[in-house]
Amino acid sequence: MAEIRFHDAAREEYLESYLWYFERGIHIAATFEHEVDLALQAILEKPEQWPVYTGKWRRILLRRFPFAIIYKQADTLITVIAVMHTSRRPGYWKARN
Repeated sequence: MAEIRFHDAAREEYLESYLWYFERGIHIAATFEHEVDLALQAILEKPEQWPVYTGKWRRILLRRFPFAIIYKQADTLITVIAVMHTSRRPGYWKARN
């Protein structure tokens, strides 16, 4: 089975977003966390199912939040490069390796 690893900047984006929602209410933060977990599970189950977003990167959109998870797969390793808000600075993450 594949393993998911987060780029340090992607982990920071996730944590900042979670905390932003947490400040608005624990329930909404828990819902955000659950949606991210569902997306990660979907990636693990069928990483090639999600469309190529740009180059070697794929994207899965969260259903209830304006975020996308950008990732790539190399054998059994899936690297999450960004937890991207879909309305802010598109492509900012492209310099990450």
